[in-house]
Amino acid sequence: MSGVKEVCAVKEKALYEEAVRRFAASELFFKIFDETINLVQSASDYLEGQGRVDQAELPEKSSTRFASESVRMTNSLMQISSWLLSHRAFFKGEIKEVKEGGLEGLSEELEEGLDKILSLLPVRLVTLLTRSQALYQRILRLDAQLKNTSFAGSRVTGETVAEQLKRLQDNFTGALEDGAADSKVASGPKA
Repeated sequence: MSGVKEVCAVKEKALYEEAVRRFAASELFFKIFDETINLVQSASDYLEGQGRVDQAELPEKSSTRFASESVRMTNSLMQISSWLLSHRAFFKGEIKEVKEGGLEGLSEELEEGLDKILSLLPVRLVTLLTRSQALYQRILRLDAQLKNTSFAGSRVTGETVAEQLKRLQDNFTGALEDGAADSKVASGPKA
C-alpha cells in the first residue's frame, strides 16, 4: 500500500510543480508581483515617514497597536514576497524544488473589526492593513489552487469535465437537501 501512496505523492508533486511553472510564467503572476512590490514600497514609505509622525501623536494604547499591526503587515508582505520569489526562481530553474506552503504560519486576520481599528489608528495605516490583508488572502487562495491537484489530477485518472460537473452538481444538490432538512428540524412541527 505504501508503494501506491509513494506513486500518488510523486504524481501530486509533479502536478504541483507544473501548476507552479504555469503560474510563474503567467500574466497574473507579474500583476500580483507588481502589486506586492508597490504595496511593500507604499508601506515602507509610510512607516518610515509620515507613519512615525502619526504614531508619535497617538495615545500609548493606540501607539502600541500601531506598532503591532505594522509588524504584522510587514511580516505578511515579506512572506508574500518570499512566496512569489521562490515560485519564480523554481520556474527559472534557479532552485530545483519549490516547497508547498510557507504561508500557514502567519494569520493575517485582523483581530478586531475595521470600525474599532479606525478609531485607534491613522486612516493611512488602516488602508495599508486592508490592502495587505486582501493581498494575503488572494495569495492563500492561489496557493490552495496550486496545491489542489484534484482537477489537474483528473487528467491522470481520465475523469472528464462533464464527470467533474456532475460530481459538483450532486454534491451541491445534496448540500441543499441537507440544508432544507436542517431547517425543517430547526423550525419544529407545525401546529
